[in-house]
Amino acid sequence: MVSVYLPCILTRCFRHITACCMFLLAQYFRKPPNIIEPNSPKTLYFSSNSNVEIKCRAEGVPTPTYKWTRNGNPITVDNLVQYDSSSGSLKIPDFTKREEGTYMCIASNVFDNEGGRVTAASFAPPVKIFQTRVEKFIDAPETRQQVTEYNYAVLPCANKGEVVGSDINTNWYESEKSKDVSMDSGRLFIDQEGNLHFSFARISDATVGFIYLCGISSTSDKLIRLGNANILSVIPVQNPTAIKPQLQYSNSGVKALKFSKARLECVFSGYDPNPPHVPVIQWFEDTGKEISSSTDKFTLSEDRRALTINNLQEEDERNYYCMASNSAGNSGKMAVFLDVTSAPIFHNNGAPKDQTVVENVDVTFNCDARSASNEEPPNSPVWYINGVKTGQHTDPTKFQLSNGNKTLTVMKVKKATDILCVQCEVTNHVDTTWADSCLTVILPIRIEKRPPEEQEIDHGDTLDFTIVATTDPAMSLNYRWEFKNVTYSGSESPPFMVYDPTTLLAYINTSLLTEEQYETLEGTYRRTIYHSFETVYVDTVVTLKHKPGMAFCRTEPSLYSAGNIAYTCHYFFEI
Repeated sequence: MVSVYLPCILTRCFRHITACCMFLLAQYFRKPPNIIEPNSPKTLYFSSNSNVEIKCRAEGVPTPTYKWTRNGNPITVDNLVQYDSSSGSLKIPDFTKREEGTYMCIASNVFDNEGGRVTAASFAPPVKIFQTRVEKFIDAPETRQQVTEYNYAVLPCANKGEVVGSDINTNWYESEKSKDVSMDSGRLFIDQEGNLHFSFARISDATVGFIYLCGISSTSDKLIRLGNANILSVIPVQNPTAIKPQLQYSNSGVKALKFSKARLECVFSGYDPNPPHVPVIQWFEDTGKEISSSTDKFTLSEDRRALTINNLQEEDERNYYCMASNSAGNSGKMAVFLDVTSAPIFHNNGAPKDQTVVENVDVTFNCDARSASNEEPPNSPVWYINGVKTGQHTDPTKFQLSNGNKTLTVMKVKKATDILCVQCEVTNHVDTTWADSCLTVILPIRIEKRPPEEQEIDHGDTLDFTIVATTDPAMSLNYRWEFKNVTYSGSESPPFMVYDPTTLLAYINTSLLTEEQYETLEGTYRRTIYHSFETVYVDTVVTLKHKPGMAFCRTEPSLYSAGNIAYTCHYFFEI
């Protein structure tokens, strides 16, 4: 039988246990570094002598520190490249071509425990940085070309120097005075390679002293690099007639990355004496549907020689068709193939993911990727543990690779040693894809005090349901009761139970109950203690020794009738 003074005793016990446990567990609170910035791969361009700063920011406990690599090699801080190990920022005060490369930030934190010092390290997505530049053209002699009037001509933008940047512009100029060549309402066209196309030539294109120069510049530095001289001669024609359109150029087979945009180009020759004189161009999908106007998916240039396809997906890889018409007829549909390519793409659930687990389980990370449709598969994944490439030095009893290196398993994890981050690297003919994930190991839910599993009581006893539990300091425990198929959440409790959600004291004093109330206590009381990663059940089975209302009958002589036997029943309530 439990004393009625139980609540007071348990309160003191609970406070003592909780204070001690929380003091000890607080020393083991830890969270591996989670990189917030940069959160995706980036390619950045800067003009020469720019002051470049790239930020890296991570969350973790203890507070992470940072280092950077360039093209896979650790960066030694010097006057050219600097980084702050506390803030994570990388700075290049005077950026030039010599500092170009692929930069990766590594955030790490260190945890001291009874087993020694443990480090967890996480990789940020790679950042590629380049200097925007337009180098001089290679010197070459002038080129001369002769064409009959109203026929097609093209001037190549040849002998270009190195061109790097995202804001590159190509134009053509009439002379070194840099007067722009007029596109003459769409009769002329500059393709993506910078070549100048004439749907048909006119005598005016060959004015005496007229020299065509290809010019390349970047928006950021405004400097125009002029190419070598091109001289066009045009033989005049009298009384021209319409010339049926013919495809002279397309960029069929152009490659573009998934999620980017692609520009498809078609240039047709053909003269028409009637306006608009140049061929009228139409575009079609491979289903035959005409692309008649610009949409979120498709953008048509004003002269319709270019079709831009936005936000490329793998299903966009197919033929598109251009066709030109004038009064002499049409060219027929001409196929322009778009090749959508990509760095390795993770299958569904193929990328490693952050995991939080309770001690003593095996944890599996996946790295299963593919190339874009109709392309060679990627190489086998390469794994890193806390930024260190796996190899012969990797403990095979702790880390196991399987499934063609697509699976990494960490065996029987412990909080003291196995809070860590893993990285996988997958490469194909296009590029490399990285993935980073971290493992957080938490202490299990422990029941520090529990009531007896079976409690057989008499009316007047006090039932003890107090349960004291602890868990990892990073987690908060939740509780609920279940009794006779009814669930009681939060501060709710089964009938007649006194429950303090702060101290977790729980009891039923049956001496305060009526006979009918007392009889309803029998059954299994389940206490569920849980958080996001673990659930523990504590069951208490209550039985009653004597149920109220039991009848005892006996024979005894009648006091009122000699020789007669009377049956008398008495009802007893056992207390």
